[in-house]
Amino acid sequence: MAVRFRYVAYEGRRRRVGAMDAASEEEVRRAVTAAGWFLVAVSQAAPARNRLTAVGSPAGGPQIAFFFRQLAAVVRMGLPLTRALAVQSATASGGWRRVLRGLEAAVRRGESLAAAMAGYPSVFRPLYVEMVRAGERSGSADQALDRCGKYVQSDYALKQKVRSAMLYPLIVLLFAGAGGGYLVVGVLPKITQMFRELEIPLPLPTRILIGLTEFLQAKGLLVLGVLAAMAVLVPFLGRVPAVRAAVDRLLLRVPGLGPVVRASALTRFLQVLAEGLEVGLVLRMGLELAAKSVGNLALERQVAQVAPKALSGAGLASALEGCRSFPPMVAQVVRLGEETGSVPVALKELASYYEEEADRAVKAAVSLIEPVMIFAVAGVVGFLALSIIMPIYTMMGKLGGG
Repeated sequence: MAVRFRYVAYEGRRRRVGAMDAASEEEVRRAVTAAGWFLVAVSQAAPARNRLTAVGSPAGGPQIAFFFRQLAAVVRMGLPLTRALAVQSATASGGWRRVLRGLEAAVRRGESLAAAMAGYPSVFRPLYVEMVRAGERSGSADQALDRCGKYVQSDYALKQKVRSAMLYPLIVLLFAGAGGGYLVVGVLPKITQMFRELEIPLPLPTRILIGLTEFLQAKGLLVLGVLAAMAVLVPFLGRVPAVRAAVDRLLLRVPGLGPVVRASALTRFLQVLAEGLEVGLVLRMGLELAAKSVGNLALERQVAQVAPKALSGAGLASALEGCRSFPPMVAQVVRLGEETGSVPVALKELASYYEEEADRAVKAAVSLIEPVMIFAVAGVVGFLALSIIMPIYTMMGKLGGG
């Protein structure tokens, strides 16, 4: 199968830069030498990226998991991939349909499935591409595809659990904010106006409430503008590495949420490394892909230090021991795997354990968040009630005394 290579060569003093379709780098070297040129560098050309990648992935976890599972079944039955891709694209819609048709066209041109997938980096992670490529090289593409499907499904389920822990407080805050905003803008101005007209001494909570009401009436549009600007800017700021790293570090320290993020990151790292080693990826590639999969930039920078130590001859277990992101148990279990020659099995067992830890952390976070939200809402309601009732009691006392 031909692959596109880029080369740099010299014809005398004239520099030549070009591209060539060949089966290997050696074939490019022979062709360039035969032309009488001096070859300086040759490398495989990066696959062309589809424009679709600029707007994000057009498919969710379940769709991609089904894609891998169906392709695995087709390969096991000995049917051509193009047929399975054609069937899937016929029932798909939107951007996902365009992706499937692009894959089908690339495979028909003679590209490998991994090379075709690499053209859609926002849809297929480097992990999936490398796992499929390793499976194609070893003749076990069906197993690699099946592992990809299982990993996508597991990773999607893990993300849903984490989101569920964050969704409840967001919904409560949204409804509480909407209700509070309506009271402050629509109801309280009439009550505070009445208090002013009565000309009675107002307690501190009532004065605070009146000040807040007047501020929102005068600057309400400005506040809404600032909130809208923040909603637009936050996604862009999240792409700045320094900002994202700071936010990720903060998430690790939030009570209740920190353990969820940490357990989820460990689960992803261990799962990816186990799957990569099982399909035949070299340790360096497996560690690089695993580090990029943790989903937290602060932790990613810490676990990225594992690869240099492990590849310098210290061994994977010793490298994990020197990284504070990993509990001591991880290094101990991996060392047992190294001694018995079953590191992928040890990593999978650890991934399963930390997946259960993530489940427990999610339940603990929800059980912690519920009373906090109840007390917060009760505090706001109590403050509003106190601010309104105290002047009424003052007024009634004056009327009774008069």
